Parts: sequence; structure tokens; C-alpha cells
Amino acid sequence: MNKKMSWACINFLKTINGNRLKDRLNEYGVWKVTGEDPNCDFGGAHYEPILGYYEGELCKVIEIGVKLEGFWSWGAGGDFVKIDVKKIPLTDKEIEELI
Repeated sequence: MNKKMSWACINFLKTINGNRLKDRLNEYGVWKVTGEDPNCDFGGAHYEPILGYYEGELCKVIEIGVKLEGFWSWGAGGDFVKIDVKKIPLTDKEIEELI
């Protein structure tokens, strides 16, 4: 990445979830931001709450995501997952081609 990374981005990359990140920091897309599972042990229910969907370069989305309430619980942080948004076809022929 040519631009200087923010401290928020640098600090997230040092976490467990930041180390698992496979996408390029300058990759543009729509990102699902999830919060960290608040249950850090092996018992009970587990979930990662969806904090929102953001469009832009990953590093900029990280800057916003790490500041959202619920992103941090016990230290590993939430996650960023690139999603592929599909547009609904407009014609019956286009729909048939997808099936």
C-alpha cells in the first residue's frame, strides 16, 4: 500500500483476526464488518454480531470498523469479510441464464 497506514489499521493487523486477513489493504469492495464473539471460552452460545456493511478500500473500512461498538470484546477484535453483491436480473431471459 503506497499511502501511510493509520494506527487503527496497523493495530488491527497485529491481532489474531488481523493476522488471518488475506485481502489486500487497498482492495476495494463491499465489506461485512462483524463484532468479536463476546464469549471467549468453549462453553455456551457463540456469535459474531453484524455491525454493518461498508463500501471502500479495506484499510479505510478497518479504520471505521475498529471504532464501532461491539467490535472489541476480549482482544482479538471482529472481522472483515468481502462480500460479492449480485444484482437482480431485469429480464426473464437473464434469470433463466443464471439458473
